[in-house]
Formats: sequence, C-alpha cells, structure tokens
Amino acid sequence: MASDLHPMSIGDVFDTAFDLYKHNFALFAGVTAIVHVPAQVAFAAGYLAIDFDRFDRATRTSADVGAMFVALGFLFLLFVGYHFLYVAHSGALSIAVSERLLGRPITIGESYRRLRPTLAKLLFTWVLIDLILLVCTFAIFIAFAVIGSFVIGAAALAAGQSGEPGAVILTVAVILMFVLPFLAFIAMAICFAVFSTQVVVLEGNGYSGALSRNWSLLRGRFWQPFWFTVLLTVLVFGLHIALQESVEFLLGLSLYSWMPLSHLSHQVIEEVLATVISLLLQPFMMIALTVLYFDQRMRREGFDIELALYEREAALARAALPSGESTAATEGAG
Repeated sequence: MASDLHPMSIGDVFDTAFDLYKHNFALFAGVTAIVHVPAQVAFAAGYLAIDFDRFDRATRTSADVGAMFVALGFLFLLFVGYHFLYVAHSGALSIAVSERLLGRPITIGESYRRLRPTLAKLLFTWVLIDLILLVCTFAIFIAFAVIGSFVIGAAALAAGQSGEPGAVILTVAVILMFVLPFLAFIAMAICFAVFSTQVVVLEGNGYSGALSRNWSLLRGRFWQPFWFTVLLTVLVFGLHIALQESVEFLLGLSLYSWMPLSHLSHQVIEEVLATVISLLLQPFMMIALTVLYFDQRMRREGFDIELALYEREAALARAALPSGESTAATEGAG
C-alpha cells in the first residue's frame, strides 16, 4: 500500500482512520489484544474477587470498613497497572499505525520490538502527564463546583421569589457542573498529552520535551484537535455503551430468559462482553489520533514533502541497483 498523505479535514481523518483499521484489522487488534486481554482479565478477576456487593449490608462492622478500604486500595493498584499497560500497548499501536499509514509492512512482534528502546521513556513521560492532569482535574472540579453552587443558589432564590422552578438557571448549572468540566478536561489533556505517545515512540522525545513538542504541534491549530478529540471520545464511549447495552438486552431476551444464572455468572458474562467490545473499539482511538498527529505535522512542517522526497530517493536508489539486489534491498527495508 503506497502512502497517500495530505492535509485533511476532521472528516478525512475519521475516514482515513476507519479505512486503515478496516484494512489492517488483524494487525491492530493483535497489537491491542496481546496486552489488553490479559490485563483486562486480571482487572476483572480482581474486581470480582473483591465482591463489592458484600459491603452493601445495612450493618457494617469495623472489620468490614477496614476490608473495604483494603479492597479499594487493591483495586486502585490494579487500575494503575492497567493504565500503564494501556500506555505501553498504545505506543506499540502508534508504531504499527505509522508504518501502515506510510505504506510500509510491519508485524505485531516488530511493533513491540521497536517499542522497547523508548518504553521506559514513554512510561515516565506519562507519569509526568498523569500528575499534571491530576492537579488540573482537581482545580477544574473546585472551580466549576464553586461556580455551579452560586448558580444553583441563584436558581433557588429566583424560584422562591417568582414561584417558578428556575428551569433555565438549573440547566445552566448542569452545564457548568458537568458539560464544561468535561470540555475543560479534554482541553487540558490535549495541551499536555494528545500527541505525547506518538512524539515519544516515533520521534524519541521524552519527559518535558515530549510535552513541549506536543504543544508545538498544537500551537496555532488548537481547535481542530480539540473538537476532533471531543467527537472521538463521545463516539468511542457512546458506541461502547450502545453495543454493550444492546447485547445485554438481547441476552436478557434469549439466554437469561430460559437459563437461570447466578449473580457471579452474570458479572463474568458482562466482563467478558466489555472486554470484547473494548478490544474492538479501543484501537480506533489511537489509530485516529496517530492519523491526526501526521496531519498536524504535515500542516506545520510539510511532512508530506519530506516523505515524498524520501520515497523518491528510495525509488531512485532501488532503480540504480541490479534487479536481484533491488529486490533484496526492498525486502530488507520492509
């Protein structure tokens, strides 16, 4: 597949990402599955083993409270481990996507082998990003909680004076407390992290250098990546919820109606279903972001011109070789 890179609109990025996923489904799903499936199984097994339902009893002893905090701590450690495994497989997936986007062959094993030299740098870069996003999230929550409280108070005061519910003010409060914080978090994540994985594994930058490089790719063109990321997040999570609810509804009409299952069996089925759906949808997010990364580089740095010159030089070099050596050189480059 010859590479055909050019500046794209938001719709073009989605189309390119979808076509890339469709034509390389086995490769991208395989890169994801190697890490995602064992990690998801371990996370689900830990969650089911904790059995949070036992903490819902009306009467709790001090031992129950202590056990609940231990369980929450264990679950947090599982989540942290899963997060960094996700970062690792995202790096390998970014490498695979970049190679296929540029028309070069790559295998699942090669994707992870090429990740190894930058893996530690990638993980520590994401530790820095996580700390920054944690502080930003806390600040956003506090700011919008305070503003929302004032608006709700104004709505209650208006309702008391006019005898009306103040629906408009309550709607504004909901937007302030839920929609705007979500958009603010997306904006912060884009500023610090949207291309950081690609910058580390494809360019070799790391730590604060990766964050500054991420921002340099956004400077002057922030809003396209912002709205693209919002649409991508809503699309992926919306599809995940819709697919899971639809399949569970069909299972309720068919399997569950004639085969009585225990509560644990229901939970296992739900976890397996969530794992499969996540395996299908999760790669698309990193594929789309990697395509957007190359689009930003082409717009800012003329990466398409650089790539065209590289391919022209490679073609001239192959043409200058005897036919047998040219074939061997082509295979070696692939």
